Amino acid sequence: MILMAGDAPDSLARYRTALAAVLPELRLRGAQLDDAGVPCLVFDRPGGGTVDVHHLSDSQKQIFPLVATVLRLQLSHSIILLDMPELHLHAADQSRIYCTHGRAC
Repeated sequence: MILMAGDAPDSLARYRTALAAVLPELRLRGAQLDDAGVPCLVFDRPGGGTVDVHHLSDSQKQIFPLVATVLRLQLSHSIILLDMPELHLHAADQSRIYCTHGRAC
């Protein structure tokens, strides 16, 4: 099979889709060299601009490897236990975890 440059499969497509579901405020752009010449992941912000993985919030930094691991190991039908998931979450995100079905806490 021959692929033209525009037909090459997007190896990050699964990760982009999964991350968009849990981090709607960011879109995975891909890898770029940082100022030191080291490859790092870069994300687009919806209002414009980019942010590299080093400048994400602590909760965003924790979500990315979790999503990547779930996809890489194909754990879609698995139960995953997280110790202290609220550790670095914003208060509004914490309430979404602890409150069920949109009821006020």
